[in-house]
Amino acid sequence: PIWSQDRRVAILYNGEMYNFREERARLEAGGHRFHTGTDTEVVLQLYLERGLDFHERMRGMYALAIFDWRQTAAGQLPVMVLARGPLGIKHLYVAHPFGDPNRVIFASELRALLASRMVRPEVSRDALSGYLAHGFTMQPTTILSGVRTLEPGSLERYVPGEPVLRRRFWKRHIAKLNIR
Repeated sequence: PIWSQDRRVAILYNGEMYNFREERARLEAGGHRFHTGTDTEVVLQLYLERGLDFHERMRGMYALAIFDWRQTAAGQLPVMVLARGPLGIKHLYVAHPFGDPNRVIFASELRALLASRMVRPEVSRDALSGYLAHGFTMQPTTILSGVRTLEPGSLERYVPGEPVLRRRFWKRHIAKLNIR
């Protein structure tokens, strides 16, 4: 993870931000200091600057998790934000361990969730049916029962004791052809 300067916010990032150099220069002009040359640190600074609207300045492919302890007391769970880039190139799988809606785990690969032993290695009948009919499973379902993908162009915010906030920030637009 990369941590904020005050060590109260951390990010796990899988992807590539194509415009990070431009955003880094903009942030530096505004007084932000960087300790690495990575795009990950730029994404973290965008979150610190813009909150849940951080994605508006990002161009790229990514899946990420941000852990924010700034609004919680010492020893409490952080606010967690999961986000997936607009085209869904990078995967982000989400599950509730043992069916407990108050707990959440995530990973970029299904086998990581299975390795945690918090997800049952149980095939979803609906997903299997779709796979046999179409050759793939339709997102957000996965072949594993109780595991879903975070949809492309969306984020989820988990605050302990509050309902999950789900926000779709990008949706593919399909042009309609008017053929006569």
